[in-house]
Amino acid sequence: MITSINDQLSKFAVSHFQSKKTPFAFFSEIPETCETDELKNYLSPEECARAARFYFRTDHDSFVVAHAIKRLALGAMTCQTPTDVPLTIGSHGKPRLIRACDEDPIQFSLSHTKGVVAFAVAFQAPIGVDVECVNLNIDTANLAKTFLASQDTDLLNSVADTERQQTFFQLWTAKEAYIKGIGLGMSHSLKSFFVEALDHKSRICDSQTGAPLNWITQSCQPTPKHYMSSAIESQSASDDQVTFLELPFQMIG
Repeated sequence: MITSINDQLSKFAVSHFQSKKTPFAFFSEIPETCETDELKNYLSPEECARAARFYFRTDHDSFVVAHAIKRLALGAMTCQTPTDVPLTIGSHGKPRLIRACDEDPIQFSLSHTKGVVAFAVAFQAPIGVDVECVNLNIDTANLAKTFLASQDTDLLNSVADTERQQTFFQLWTAKEAYIKGIGLGMSHSLKSFFVEALDHKSRICDSQTGAPLNWITQSCQPTPKHYMSSAIESQSASDDQVTFLELPFQMIG
């Protein structure tokens, strides 16, 4: 239940995260039907109001689970109850943890889609995360031409036709994670930068100059139907990787 995830996050924060300063990203697969009433107790009134505005139950549940994980994790790392975790919103909508000047800054990012939620945390360095459900029916070629940099499109065209749909979502989540990490969201053009390679770990580069932007992206597939990527500010690709961790839903609901 909820206590077990709080215990798990507390132990992880103390024994692994706080000692090594290693960034991590949780993901949890959400069943089509699940009970989230208890988890709402960890959300703020404003978050509960936002959850109530979702038309589809699956979207509502993903939102509640994602924000409950966010508050439980941040509460464990700051030794506060989840509802007391002080959060604010940046000018472009990115949430931020309010910390005293003498405390280590904790950066985090949140994402949810049909069936999966994701939550990433790092000390010091800005971090972003994105997860998407693979839709085999959308016109990825047109989306790539409209929104992605030419280097991204070239990368897509370099893979086999049978892999292109999946590859598009790997690229898309990596780029979304980056713009969430820098705190600008969709106000920042996806054409202004590109993902250097389709490796598990790759650099983000400027589309005009080709120069690295000191951000590293990593990707994984939490389920066969989903892609998830993190992006973290880093001077070197040899720096600590973001650790992806599966959080079983039965531990939180």
